[in-house]
Amino acid sequence: MLEKIVEWGKKEDAVRALILLGSRAGRQPVDNFSDYDLSVFCNADESYTKSESWLTQFGNVLVCIKEKVFYKEKTFLSRLVIFEGGIKVDFSFLSLDVLDQVARSSSLPDDYNLGYKILLDKEDRAARMLPPQFELKAVKPSEEEFHEVIKEFWFEVYHVGVYLKRGDLWSVKFRSWAAQSFLLRMIEWHAQAENDWRDSTSPIGKRMSSWVSKDLWKDLHGIFAHFDVEDSWKALFNTMELFRRITAETAQALRFSSMEDLSEKMMNFITTLESSQL
Repeated sequence: MLEKIVEWGKKEDAVRALILLGSRAGRQPVDNFSDYDLSVFCNADESYTKSESWLTQFGNVLVCIKEKVFYKEKTFLSRLVIFEGGIKVDFSFLSLDVLDQVARSSSLPDDYNLGYKILLDKEDRAARMLPPQFELKAVKPSEEEFHEVIKEFWFEVYHVGVYLKRGDLWSVKFRSWAAQSFLLRMIEWHAQAENDWRDSTSPIGKRMSSWVSKDLWKDLHGIFAHFDVEDSWKALFNTMELFRRITAETAQALRFSSMEDLSEKMMNFITTLESSQL
């Protein structure tokens, strides 16, 4: 696939540089379904965003999603494409001034710092970029940010309990995932704190079993329920207990308040709710 894309870029006068980002340019494990994240630096993107016909030269297109990417408050168009056979390519169309800014900058954007490969550089603009470090340093949250995640988690948990009491299982799943997204944020901070804030963690929980403790990984198996009321109550209590525990441990490492009073009140509310009548 890359060979086809590079050959296409060489023939397209508007395309001045191609840079590969993501796992295929970094040091993370890849497999046959790892996607290709491509920055296409070009003079004009209309030829590639007004029509999708040009994509067929790389293979039969199954799905093409119109998206946007952002760089320093500027918006650029992108196309997320799945080709027949399962190969996924993300094309982001960026202006040449963005490439010049990255090349002149004293630090790389995060996605470039995790690894990049210059596939095509017709004017040697990209050659001036700093080399990637292949890692990101963890950033400690502020106490306000930390407390906001705690409050958001318990806000969603309230709704999970209410919908469970009503037997509204689809809404339970919807709200459970919202709560788990805040649990994920706390898990990330917890892991980073245990690593003394030296490294960031992979996004959206990728390869989580490699960067959390074995005990925490085991506990996570109990927070996902079947489409069933009884199992959903069990998963909710497991989720609350896990969040409460790692919040306390992370707060201690950060020397923040863990808002334990809120956690206790919300757990008491959910416990009472489960046994109450509507």
